[in-house]
Amino acid sequence: CDRHGANVAPMSLRLKPLLPHGLFGRAALILILPVVVIQLIVATIFIQRHFEGVTRQMSDSIAIEMRHLLDEVAKEPDINAAQRRAAEIGAALELQVALPGSAIPAADSREYWDWSGRVVIDTLRNRLPELQVVDLTTDSRGVQAWFATPHGEMEVMLDRRRVSASNPHQLLVLMMLASALMTAVAYVFLRNQLT
Repeated sequence: CDRHGANVAPMSLRLKPLLPHGLFGRAALILILPVVVIQLIVATIFIQRHFEGVTRQMSDSIAIEMRHLLDEVAKEPDINAAQRRAAEIGAALELQVALPGSAIPAADSREYWDWSGRVVIDTLRNRLPELQVVDLTTDSRGVQAWFATPHGEMEVMLDRRRVSASNPHQLLVLMMLASALMTAVAYVFLRNQLT
């Protein structure tokens, strides 16, 4: 018991100068701190799940288009016919297609903080066995993917906005404004009650 008490006492002594000393300050901290913490937790969980779900649906749609492109290219008898067919389908689906493609990176790449990038890569890999590599870093506004075909490696480029939800910060800003407004209202109400 003494050992645990010894551990708790220094911690409380270190935090005490940081805490408000008056009744009003302590009451405000008790009221505001849980609201802010809950808002942050809920916002993070909601935004992550929501945008991952939207990104998965959008990536599924693009995977269907790429599946069609790959199947049509594989049907062609030679490289020249495959190139013509790839260009034709790419133009119709707004995909930039190169057959053969540029040099293939060693591995998939995405930024560390790119929440939706992981979902994009996983979804495309699950739907398209021919997928070799996905690059989301060379062009932050685009997606580059390399596929194995009977006529060699094919590179497909498309706009990133077609596979992942954009502007998640707008929801964060709205939630922070709402949180700030409710905190201000609670602060005014608390001050009126205690003074």
